[in-house]
Parts: sequence; C-alpha cells; structure tokens
Amino acid sequence: MKLQYQIIILFFALSTCSGVLGQTTTSSPYSMYGIGDLRQSGFSQNRAMGGSGIALSTNSSLNPINPASLSGIDSLFFLLESGMEGRLSTFKDGSQTQHPGRLNFSYLAFGFRGTKWWGTSMGITPYSTVGNNIITKKTIEGTTDFLTIIQHGEGGFNQFYWANSFRLLKGLSVGINFSYLFGTIKQTEESSNSRYFSGSLTQETNTDLRNMMLNYGIQYSVNISKDIKGTIGGIYGNKYNFTLNQQDVLRDESVDKNLTFPTFWGVGIALNLYQRLTLTSDYKCSYWSKSNSSSAYSYAKNTLFTDSKDFSVGLEYSASPSIYSNLIQRSRIRLGAYYSTPYIMIGGDKLRDAGITAGLGLPVSPKLRINLSYQYGQKGTINSGTGVITEKYQAMTFGITFSDIWFFKPKYD
Repeated sequence: MKLQYQIIILFFALSTCSGVLGQTTTSSPYSMYGIGDLRQSGFSQNRAMGGSGIALSTNSSLNPINPASLSGIDSLFFLLESGMEGRLSTFKDGSQTQHPGRLNFSYLAFGFRGTKWWGTSMGITPYSTVGNNIITKKTIEGTTDFLTIIQHGEGGFNQFYWANSFRLLKGLSVGINFSYLFGTIKQTEESSNSRYFSGSLTQETNTDLRNMMLNYGIQYSVNISKDIKGTIGGIYGNKYNFTLNQQDVLRDESVDKNLTFPTFWGVGIALNLYQRLTLTSDYKCSYWSKSNSSSAYSYAKNTLFTDSKDFSVGLEYSASPSIYSNLIQRSRIRLGAYYSTPYIMIGGDKLRDAGITAGLGLPVSPKLRINLSYQYGQKGTINSGTGVITEKYQAMTFGITFSDIWFFKPKYD
C-alpha cells in the first residue's frame, strides 16, 4: 500500500474517532460517583486475557498498559489498531430489574519502532465514563407526600496518549507515557411533586477537566530455556493535583475545585512457551484513599474514595506462529479472569468487580487481524444487603489490527 493511502486511512480513522469519543459508554448507576467508571487501559487482546498486560510484549500488536512494551514491535511494521465495545447490563434492586445496553467507540492507536532502541505509539481512549439515570422518592418533611428525584449523568474524561519505549540493554526496556486528559461530566437533578408545584426543579452541574500527567514502565525479558521465555514488568504513576471547573448552569456560577489523581503501581509476569502459549498475571494498586477528591463533587453524597486493587490472569494460545500456516493454525485463543476493588466506597461499604474473559485473534489477511473479546462480570458492594444495586454485565469488544511494512527499502539489481 502506498504511503499516501496509509495516511488517508489514518486521518479518516482519527476523524471518525473524534466524532464518537464524547458519547456515553456506560449505563451504570455506580458511574454517578467520583469521576465515573474507570475504563480498562488495554485493547482487545488485553481485555480477552483478563485485562492483563504489564509484562506482555508482542511484535505484531500494541499494548498500552505498559509503555516499555513498544520495544517489542517488529522494526518493519507500522501498526494501527481500533476497536468498538458493546455492553449489556442487568441491574437488580430488590424486585426491580433493568437491562440497558450501549455500543460505543473503545480505542484508536498507532505505533511503530523507529530505531533498534526506540518504539513509539499514539492513541486516544476513554479514561472514565458516566452514564446513569436514577429515580428515587424522598418524603417531604412534615407530610406524607413524596418528592420524585431523577438523577441523570453523562459524559466522562478521555485521554490522548503518546508512549515511548527505550531499549537500554538486551532484554531490558523502559518506557514513559504522556497523557492529556480532557472531557466534561454533566450531572442533572430534577425534583418534582405535582401537588406542591408545577413542572420540576432542576439543578445542572458541568465538570470540566483539561490537564496532563506522566507514567512510567519497565520490562525485562530472559530466555529461561531454549523454548521458554520469561518477562517481568512494572508500571508506576505519580500523584497529580488537577483543577476541576464546576459550573452551575442555572445560577451561572463557576467554581474551581481540586482533584487528585493518586500514585499507582503495578507488577506483572509473563511466560512464553514454545512460541505458542503465553501466560500472564498482573497486580495493580492505586492509592485513592489518600486523595481528597471525593469532596470535589457535589453529587457524590455518602461517598468516599478508597484504594483500588486489581488482580488479573490470562493466557493466549496459537497452534503455529508461522505466517505460512493456515488460518486456523494462526488464530489465537485467549482466556482470562479478573478481580478488583474499585476506588468508590458507598455508605462505608467497598465495591467489588469480578469476571471472566475470552477472545479470538483472527488473521483475515497478511495485513489485517480481527480481535474479538468477551467479558462476563458482576459488580456490587462486598456486603450486599437490602437496597443495594447489583450489576451483571456482558461486554464484547470488536477490534481491528492493521499492520503493514513501511520501513523496508527493497533493493534492485
């Protein structure tokens, strides 16, 4: 493919992405707290493997979880990846059940290895998403009447990232990731009671964020034996203090509030056996409990931030890594599982999120691979009781990986 056509494809993908990125990608009532549901940083391959990838490095795909992994990209390839995510949830609160669904953009990124010691990638992904519509009834003080309250939220924060990897020694790479966060969360609360007033009383708050942060990664690979390769990896991010701009639309008032993104770290291990089977395991911790950010949200009542912990395992199997094998032999089967305690504590009770994953990597041509991932999980408070909303969800990601030789110069006699 000629260079100008490749640039046109990339420009078209970026233009399409910018039009859909601001759409709501969740329907969870839990997203009304804090900055919403934090999205998985991995692409379809990672999601099919339980969300793991701190120690994962491949020559034919991008891994945004650890910037140090970019040193593993084949030096001849230019990689372009994009994905869409569909999600179907079942929310249960006592005898009430709802089944909302969403289909939205998930990620778009490209990357390549420019030299023997440097690899780079740029992309855009959702960082957090908000999407809730909750109806409650509250007794009017001194009466037996009720006030109907509808809380509606939408939006979220997105991130544009630029990751770079540097190979220091054989098997040792370090990475740095520049992320620019941007977006708006819109929260609306409508109160109504036809007996006391007509229409409804509405309060609308818009929260804007524009800021940059850095995080780092490291990977070290060693040949344990002729057919077994081991990799250990780590990621780290500093604490960052941001400024949120909250606007009360009806009062035409604007207030700046502090938001702290906490220190986080993670470790991972991966084993590659006979170039056919890859096993991965990750652990990550983020210190949200040391953040005062819960006070920055007027709609986060009875909510505190707590440390989030994530554990994930995954595997990938391919019958043959050779490009000369048939489609079935080159296909990749992926499985995984995860367990996490998110950063939100509601009424003194922590949340938990656990599930299993599966996926396929299907090479439809020498330059194009389709990645499918399926996720089934359950989210709710650890000590579930009366009035607690539980969420069972299914999510599927459809991803495309395009790879082409950009950096090979043929020689002619």
